[in-house]
Amino acid sequence: MAYIDILLKDNKYKKDLDTLCALEANRVFCGHDLTHFQEVSRIAKIINKENNLSIDEDVIDLCAYLHDMGRISEYNEGINHHDAAYEYGREMLESLDVSENVLEEVLSGIRHSRHRFDANKRYNNRQDLKTLDDIISFADHFSRKCFDCEAAKDCKWSQSERIMREYFD
Repeated sequence: MAYIDILLKDNKYKKDLDTLCALEANRVFCGHDLTHFQEVSRIAKIINKENNLSIDEDVIDLCAYLHDMGRISEYNEGINHHDAAYEYGREMLESLDVSENVLEEVLSGIRHSRHRFDANKRYNNRQDLKTLDDIISFADHFSRKCFDCEAAKDCKWSQSERIMREYFD
């Protein structure tokens, strides 16, 4: 059985995902729920294939499904969610008994998921993405649908960072 299948059946993970969704129930900006994690995974797998990277899809899934789980600590304790996601990811991966290589690769992907860039430049240079860190960061960024966001006028993202409709054509 793939690690992601085990993670998604894990009672702690399911409870924590429910907690995260409850904490974001009234969030007007992009959410961090199962749909977001699925989108990050899907986009990362597309880039993985397009760029012939051969990154294990289970590793991509683990990173995609763990990268924002630190938001619970951010909401409840004021801890930076990237740092908290790294620690959360370590705890969950150790409970799954993944190899040290998988652990380090996924944790690195979690740590690097936070970066935002000029969307047009990033999209046009997506063939240069070579690592899990690169593709998870890209996928997290491009999973957003800024063109269809009701909170766009209040968003802290600059116009150049926003994901517009043309990227989906």
